[in-house]
Amino acid sequence: MTWRGSFSRCLRFIAVVTALIVLHTVPMTAAQKKIMFMGNTGYFGPELEDAFAQFTKRTGIAIEQIPVASWPDMNQKFITMSAAGVAPDVVYGDDLRIFAFAEQKPLHPIDDPIARDRVNLRVYPGPVVELMKVRGHYYSLPTAVSIYGIFYNVNSLEKNGISPLPTDWFTDEFTWEDFVAAAKKLTYDTNGDGVNDHWGIQNFGSYGGYNQLGLWGVQDIDPDRTQYRGTDPEVVQAVEEIMKLYTEYNVRGGAFLSGTAAMNIVQSYYVNNIRAQMEAGGMFEWRLGVLPKAKQRVSQGAFLSLGISAGSANKEEGWELVKFLAHDLEGALLFTRAENRTPMLRETMRDYLQRWERLMPGCNLSVFTDATEVLWRWYLMTGYGATDIGNILNQSWGRIRTGQVSVKADLEAIAPLIQAILDQNKM
Repeated sequence: MTWRGSFSRCLRFIAVVTALIVLHTVPMTAAQKKIMFMGNTGYFGPELEDAFAQFTKRTGIAIEQIPVASWPDMNQKFITMSAAGVAPDVVYGDDLRIFAFAEQKPLHPIDDPIARDRVNLRVYPGPVVELMKVRGHYYSLPTAVSIYGIFYNVNSLEKNGISPLPTDWFTDEFTWEDFVAAAKKLTYDTNGDGVNDHWGIQNFGSYGGYNQLGLWGVQDIDPDRTQYRGTDPEVVQAVEEIMKLYTEYNVRGGAFLSGTAAMNIVQSYYVNNIRAQMEAGGMFEWRLGVLPKAKQRVSQGAFLSLGISAGSANKEEGWELVKFLAHDLEGALLFTRAENRTPMLRETMRDYLQRWERLMPGCNLSVFTDATEVLWRWYLMTGYGATDIGNILNQSWGRIRTGQVSVKADLEAIAPLIQAILDQNKM
């Protein structure tokens, strides 16, 4: 054997070994690319891990989840990590958090990648495309919305001669006056002691109903969240109508699940509470109906969405994950099944309805998916300072419903407090 032949075989051996090393190390190197994901996902189903696994399989990018205990905990961790220069790459949250991050700039605008990648926003319901903007820009893609409808006790309404509630958001039936009349009729004493123990409604939305102003076609703030308008005459009038539920009609009380309140105006997450009650046994027959029409019929939506941190070192990889979970059908189906709220894509809506129809046949869950066409965004509570503003509104509701002060006087009293919070956001 000559030295040339030995050297030639040695080179061939080295080439084979090198090729094998490359074949095995390229996927490993890609898999070692890792992005950080933060979101309050403690209530999510196991499909979340499936979605992450599919993304990693498709892209070779691993996902590290940053654990959070609650929405406030996520808020604090995101702000702290961003300030420290170690921001998570992708953040999932409700509009109180996400839109506040957008206003304060810890989130990165995504208008350019949307345009570059020709992301078709028309796959989302019409109102969503505009309502997801923060001061003219997109900072996140929506995955779901927590939306309002009326859960009602079928037997309670039938017994009191009240027709089933409509399921069509565009009908002219079931006005505000019809709703009030029904709530009054459903509030009564059952045991003859002279004290009401059955009520028309358990809740009327959140913050005592402040978030239902959209039914009267008014806003208590401008879309850019710079000027509080709660003392405008039309806003005062709408709040006065809402507060009569407590101060004049006295139709609120009891608990829907225990059968002592006939209706509950609450977000779509409540189907999970009902499911738990059904599995425990003893649940009565119930259905879902649309909200009443005052000047218009809308449903206040709280958006859940995914955005990219401004401080992310992996913005392109983060954007790929956002698209996969919020726009690509493969990822969106898994993510929205785990999320278990009213989803935003047409295909995920169909999947949502099929799943819930199997669990709760004939309960009209399409009321929630159809409501995505009549969404109303309450700008006051979707951005900076919303937690503090919410506390102010809850205290206001407490004073008004107990007769301590008039609606007009209390709105005038809280106006400077809310404006001071908004002014901090201008600094």
